[in-house]
Amino acid sequence: MKKDKPFDISVIIPIYNAEKYLQECLDSVIGQNFSNFEVLLINDGSSDNSGNICNEYAEKYNYIKVFHKENGGVSSARNTGLNVVQGKWITFVDADDYLLPDAFATLHNTAINSDSDLILANTLRLKEGKLSPLHKMKEETTSNVVLSLKQFSLWGYLFCAEIIKNADVRFVDGLAYSEDRVFIYQVALQCKAITYCNTPAYVYRLHADSVCHNPNTVRKAYHHFWAAAEIAMLARKYKAKKEVHTKLLKEEKNVIGMGIEFFTRLPFTKTDYNKVKQDYLKFNCGNWKDKIKFNFIFVKKYLQTKRRKIIKFK
Repeated sequence: MKKDKPFDISVIIPIYNAEKYLQECLDSVIGQNFSNFEVLLINDGSSDNSGNICNEYAEKYNYIKVFHKENGGVSSARNTGLNVVQGKWITFVDADDYLLPDAFATLHNTAINSDSDLILANTLRLKEGKLSPLHKMKEETTSNVVLSLKQFSLWGYLFCAEIIKNADVRFVDGLAYSEDRVFIYQVALQCKAITYCNTPAYVYRLHADSVCHNPNTVRKAYHHFWAAAEIAMLARKYKAKKEVHTKLLKEEKNVIGMGIEFFTRLPFTKTDYNKVKQDYLKFNCGNWKDKIKFNFIFVKKYLQTKRRKIIKFK
């Protein structure tokens, strides 16, 4: 690929110990039925062969760049990519997932034809060798960007680079769960229109080694409370826009509930419970209203998970 004009798309791929799936991921990117894109590989301190694989691809393809850094987490890795992007549009790919051959063409054509600054194409879920659509989306363009959001993972999104640059949007450094949710809201609040495309572009792989399967439930809860606090700050910023403010407050409560539910999936002790509650209150200043909110949501989630017979309180 010759660089004779500005890149249409910048692809950011954070990589940490992903040698098992990395080549399939990169082959799906370089095999796109689309030209004029750059690939930014962010090797986040991998201890396996991922760094060497990145170097091999960068040596072979002049539109691939590699950045080796100390391990700082997925948000730090993605921010490294955002700091150097040259494309008009930005998309993210996880190193254990892959793209369908027409992914970039689908996303870019939708962006150009719709005059939107945020695009979401459908995603396929890969589980035990079988593919299934993640959504059944109505194909539409709407100016109710925040209110209409359907997905809070980065899979299948195409972001306008100018909006991210002008608003200086970045991932919350250090946040490892729901970090994409916070980022998507930050960008969506700046967008004039979003277009949904039911055509699949991205394949999300479910496997036992993924970050979502990390058994550290207390850490998951901590990060979800952190994310909820970030969303609450956005809600306060947009208090004058009633519908948006209400949506963000509802999302804050939802993310708190997600953290509690992760926490309750494995056996936990009263000490664990108190630690998680302290974490939540720390992010939310710890006033009496926050204590009531936490206790209410916890009891609700506790009863839900108990009915599913997956909760154990020692």
